[in-house]
Amino acid sequence: MNYRNCLKILCSISVVCLCCTCMGCSKTKSTGSTSITLNEVAHSVFYAPQYAAIELGYFKEEGIDLTLVTGFGADNVMTSLISDDAQIGLMGSESSIYVYAQGASDYAVNFAQLTQRAGNFLVSRTAEDDFSWENLRELAKVNIESARGLLMDVLCNYQGFHKCTLILVFDAYRVEGGQGSVQRYHNIHVVFTKEAETADQYIEKTVHRIGRNAKVTVATSDALEQVIIYGQGARRMAARELLEEVEITQKLIREQMEKSRAKKETAAENVKDRNYLFDHLSKDLAEYMEEVRLGRREL
Repeated sequence: MNYRNCLKILCSISVVCLCCTCMGCSKTKSTGSTSITLNEVAHSVFYAPQYAAIELGYFKEEGIDLTLVTGFGADNVMTSLISDDAQIGLMGSESSIYVYAQGASDYAVNFAQLTQRAGNFLVSRTAEDDFSWENLRELAKVNIESARGLLMDVLCNYQGFHKCTLILVFDAYRVEGGQGSVQRYHNIHVVFTKEAETADQYIEKTVHRIGRNAKVTVATSDALEQVIIYGQGARRMAARELLEEVEITQKLIREQMEKSRAKKETAAENVKDRNYLFDHLSKDLAEYMEEVRLGRREL
């Protein structure tokens, strides 16, 4: 089977799905083709067959005038669908589950699955002829510890700016013999779950205990977890949203620091420009006047 036929087979599935879900799309008068806008969550090598099909004209052969746009985030893709700016959204299912759980009447329908799990690539700057995953074990430990410390410091700044109670949960589910711990790190609470307890389980238990009496927001991109915590009265925030908030917070902190430094520099300049009487007296006279000021001598 040649390359073109393989792509034809791959794309025929997409074509059928597109046609089935776009019955309300308008047809152009000149060609009679169906106009469809497909909003993808990200531009990824995983979707290479789709890009090839567009470039090779397979969609046009099937009567589809396809416009591809990138939403850069599932929330943006879902917004595009709800506002009818796009007819198809290529993203994870968590946003559609969240919208459905809110009771929306015009909710998105999941009709096809492209990948079964997240895809990750290991890239090296130089060739590794004798590569082994074991070679990365110690390096991964160092990097994970560094990343964990950096995350904790960043969230400390976030808490200090927003003045909220912040709980950071690390999953120690597979740590053999782990007893779990809750510790104070500067101004935030850091939790390490115990053996056989996932971070999701800890979060669900905590939200169930405090979710009705406090305004709780959980940052997670896990679709099922979002539905569970939403049902317990908490607000859900995707990991991308938290990242955006942290970046905005860091920018505001920098701006405040710049303003504070400029204010101090201005005050220092004002002090420097002041004209004090003692600055123009001789040393002996200045010492004499200091004694008068302290009440030790009289004029």
